[in-house]
Amino acid sequence: MKQICLIFHTHQPVRLKNYRFYEIGGKNSYFSEESNKSSLTTTANKQFIPVNKVLLDIFKNPALQFKISFSFTGCTLDLFEAFTPDLIKNLKMMNQIGNVEFLGETYSHALAAEFSDEDLMLQIENQKKKIFNLFGQIPRSFMNQGLYCNQFLSAILSDLGYKVLLNNTAEVFVSLPHPNTAFQFPEKPKVKLLFGNKKIGEAILNPKNNSSNKEPMTAEMLMTWINDLPEEENIVTLFIDYNAIINDQSKDTTLLDFLKELPFKAKENNIGFITPAEIQRRKNFAEIPVSIKSPKSPEELQHLTSVDKPLQKEILNLLFSLKKKVYQTKNDSLIKTWFYLHDNSHLDALDENIEYVESSGKEGFQATINTYINLRNIIQDLSFKVNHLLEEKNADFGQTFSLSDSNKTSFQKESSSNNDLKIQVY
Repeated sequence: MKQICLIFHTHQPVRLKNYRFYEIGGKNSYFSEESNKSSLTTTANKQFIPVNKVLLDIFKNPALQFKISFSFTGCTLDLFEAFTPDLIKNLKMMNQIGNVEFLGETYSHALAAEFSDEDLMLQIENQKKKIFNLFGQIPRSFMNQGLYCNQFLSAILSDLGYKVLLNNTAEVFVSLPHPNTAFQFPEKPKVKLLFGNKKIGEAILNPKNNSSNKEPMTAEMLMTWINDLPEEENIVTLFIDYNAIINDQSKDTTLLDFLKELPFKAKENNIGFITPAEIQRRKNFAEIPVSIKSPKSPEELQHLTSVDKPLQKEILNLLFSLKKKVYQTKNDSLIKTWFYLHDNSHLDALDENIEYVESSGKEGFQATINTYINLRNIIQDLSFKVNHLLEEKNADFGQTFSLSDSNKTSFQKESSSNNDLKIQVY
């Protein structure tokens, strides 16, 4: 039987406030609660919650045997908890049905983690704790959103108990002879690999830009395409951007209609659904050819950052100069804040590439400088607070933003009073 591995993913960075020089040494937060709340609640109400409603309706029909996976960074889940508790409630309801897998990721989308195995492992482990604390699952599948080198990741993930590595890298996918199946590295067979079919995923999300068909992608069209695949291509992995499935809820329901029809059409065509962790139970795996290499190894990424983007390199160096002291504080809120500040969304704004500046004009250049000054002010204040915490053990670093339960932290094992919480190990 051919199967669909359907994965919804999104990353929501914690947005920074305009942090002024005169605020250094004070008690103000680095993050804009108003901006984070406004952005996330709008997105959740227009996109996430309507999609979840459709999924919950599908799960009410167990005969469809529908399965889905979600991939969220730790900071995304922090924001969900703080500003959209109904969304967390929806996800917990789906989890209780038992056909949902939550994937491992890093705590933030941090390029910085490329430079240190220790930092990468710490981010992965604390995102895992976040998933366990919220949903009672211990992730065994890892979503490689940051284009980390697969060979580099597989060794680390094996030590952390992960069994499956997922990647949405088009360059690797198109270079494989039969990409729609499960793989393994000959030298590291314990970790299995799945590659997302980016072309089909984009055709589903952008039906108006689907060059292969004049009409939007329908569930029936997808079934026809899957049935036409060679026999050895038996798993189609689809990464769907949770943030893009509804562009305008009031005008375009094409993608929601596609989602509603998908499990019914799959059942009619004897096509099943599978979660990533379930593939480890299979007996046969294709081997990744030795000639296939993941793009952007850690060394290549470090070279790109240091040579092409000196402002990014400077900010990363300043952040990492505090690493040892940050960990020594053993302060959950401070370590979490340190993770937030590494996010690519902040560093991307420091891209002073000539082509970027020319296309953006004066305003683009000024925005780059403003971001740089803002991050320098924040890091200077962070340095002050780190030193103060180390000198005064009972000092309070403060919350990064208001949480629905201020007593909860994502770096400690939480006790749960929810009797419905299930511990699931895939």
